[in-house]
Amino acid sequence: MKAWIEQLEELKQQEAFTTSSSSHHNVEVMVNGVNKATGVAALLKYYQINPEEVMAIGDSNNDLPMMAYVGYPVAMKNATDEMKDMTKQQTSFTNDEEGVYHFLHDYFA
Repeated sequence: MKAWIEQLEELKQQEAFTTSSSSHHNVEVMVNGVNKATGVAALLKYYQINPEEVMAIGDSNNDLPMMAYVGYPVAMKNATDEMKDMTKQQTSFTNDEEGVYHFLHDYFA
């Protein structure tokens, strides 16, 4: 029997959806072409803000499209290596250590 990931890839060839994951034990299913970047883009269009003026903070590969879209991508300390490679800066603390709070506090201090 094929592994579930192979089955999922076959199904994606037949149906219009995309997948992502934020951990080793989940799969996120979205309408084809929809991800965090498209959501951020809709908000920025509505508020007439340029992507270059936006900071985003993330930790998992489901954040990659958003990080590529914004002008100032930041990775959490516990982020994936792929995430860390594409960001300008990393937090000093993990999600469990209130890393976003500490980063923003220091950044805007």
